[in-house]
Amino acid sequence: MKQLKEQAAKVGQTIASAETIHAYRQAIAVTWIIIKETAILLWLTLCLVLVFGDWLYTTAISAGRGARQWFNSLQKTESDQIASETGKALLAVGQSSVSSVIAQARTQLGLPEKPPVQDKTPASSPAAQTTANPTTSSVPPSPSPDPNSTPTS
Repeated sequence: MKQLKEQAAKVGQTIASAETIHAYRQAIAVTWIIIKETAILLWLTLCLVLVFGDWLYTTAISAGRGARQWFNSLQKTESDQIASETGKALLAVGQSSVSSVIAQARTQLGLPEKPPVQDKTPASSPAAQTTANPTTSSVPPSPSPDPNSTPTS
């Protein structure tokens, strides 16, 4: 029994000592900080999952609608029109890409920007022919008969 009392006294002194109380207070404070930071991390992870889910949903809906419109437009157009429209679209993209690359190259070289091309009316257009030659016939006009003269045939 004596040993039991001595051991209980040792344990009581160790628990009641200032060092032990300070160590437990520090452990509880650090544990609280860990729990709080873990809760914040879990909340931010949940927010990230929600935002990603919303983005995925929006992107999927948009892609689905785009695919539906594309498919519906395929059903309405003929194959010749598709080839023609595709060619026109590729040509437009190619022209704008080349223009952009050339403009960037001019900027890189320190050259001034190229002035925009003005739309000139070519000489073969009907408007140019009308202003250059007011008569539309290539045959010279015949002399008009005199209204006072009589025909001789």
